[in-house]
Amino acid sequence: MSNQKNVVIYYRVPPDKRISDAQIFNEIYSIKQHFRQANMSPVHTFIDRGNTSTMFSTMIDRIKDPENNISAFICFTAGDNFTDIQSIFPLSDTTEQKKFNGGVPYGYKVINGTLTIDTDKANIVTEIFKRKSDGGGLQAIADTLNQRGVKSARDGDWTKQSISYLLRNHAYTGAYDNNGIIIKIPEIINQRLFKKCQRA
Repeated sequence: MSNQKNVVIYYRVPPDKRISDAQIFNEIYSIKQHFRQANMSPVHTFIDRGNTSTMFSTMIDRIKDPENNISAFICFTAGDNFTDIQSIFPLSDTTEQKKFNGGVPYGYKVINGTLTIDTDKANIVTEIFKRKSDGGGLQAIADTLNQRGVKSARDGDWTKQSISYLLRNHAYTGAYDNNGIIIKIPEIINQRLFKKCQRA
């Protein structure tokens, strides 16, 4: 049993599906049993009923905690075939990546195939989060950056939409979603500040 891999289960209930609590319980129980037989230990289960932002942040906290020693997270949509091996996404670390080939978030750059922090732009990211947490409006933040001549990720002007998109990007907390595979990258924003900005 010591060779078991710890996994996190993410169970999504689509808003257009009417599923009872009993059905959810039974399906999750079956999922856990299936993976226990495959020598995997489900240590945390997250049920997404539409509260994605808060729930996802909590899930990332658990995944990043080294004490949990999470090897993978397993995603399901209610009613899916839980024996589908494609639902299992292994966790990776940037130090193990031979070549980073995903989209580069503003505030980062790729050096020798590794996603690293771009200090100047990371400072802008930090400023945006701090201004938002202090009650700043999206358009006001964008206007301030534009007045200073700071270019956006697309080398253009900032808009309230681009500010909003940046503030919702979990990559800044050190967890980059690369087509379903969570890659641990250098953290620019801590979870506390990120969560505060989601509520502000």
